Amino acid sequence: MLGFDPVTRPIMARLMAYFIDSTSRGDQIVHYWRFDSYDDWMARLHRKDPSREPYFRRVRPLMLEQENRFMLPAPIPALTPVWGNAHDWLPGSPPLEDLADYPALIIEETTFHLAPGGLPALWDGLRSCDLRSGVPLTERLIACFYTLVGRQHEVVMLRWHGDVAAGQEHAGRLAEDRSWQTFLAGVAPLLLDSSTRSMTLPALAPMCPLFRYPPGNP
Repeated sequence: MLGFDPVTRPIMARLMAYFIDSTSRGDQIVHYWRFDSYDDWMARLHRKDPSREPYFRRVRPLMLEQENRFMLPAPIPALTPVWGNAHDWLPGSPPLEDLADYPALIIEETTFHLAPGGLPALWDGLRSCDLRSGVPLTERLIACFYTLVGRQHEVVMLRWHGDVAAGQEHAGRLAEDRSWQTFLAGVAPLLLDSSTRSMTLPALAPMCPLFRYPPGNP
């Protein structure tokens, strides 16, 4: 577990999860982190400490490319059950789910890329959806974010499913949801593209504190 010490790498104290993209070509790892601010990120990532160098020397040759995005929670409380609306999950907070109950758990990441100026219309459309707990849009939702730095006018929805079959069943119910159909029709003129990818969890518990791993997991 080289590089996971929050003392020598303070950024690790803000780790939410590493996810493994199971739908793209090649080996792609997606990291999610929670920071107090941009300055907090800068201080944690760029603080000089010679003890970090063995970690960087080990991992840099393994990387082909890296992309960073900075995102904020959506301005809709029902779509931010973990961050926002008086909630603020941090490492050390209770995990969202127990993997002993969901050993094949997957993460679904849906991204909407909008034309400039499309964000207000997207928020209005989502507010008009049925956002009660338990309906397809909010079911097992972890978060809805929008980009602050990086590719602009992008909205990301992150949710979990017990397994692949559960994810497919949810997608079918969401596609049939009338308020979701109305939302998609309304936002279609502003939508440049959208995508959904499925991700799995790493085998090592320290890489994903967002979920509780079974006892004895390394």
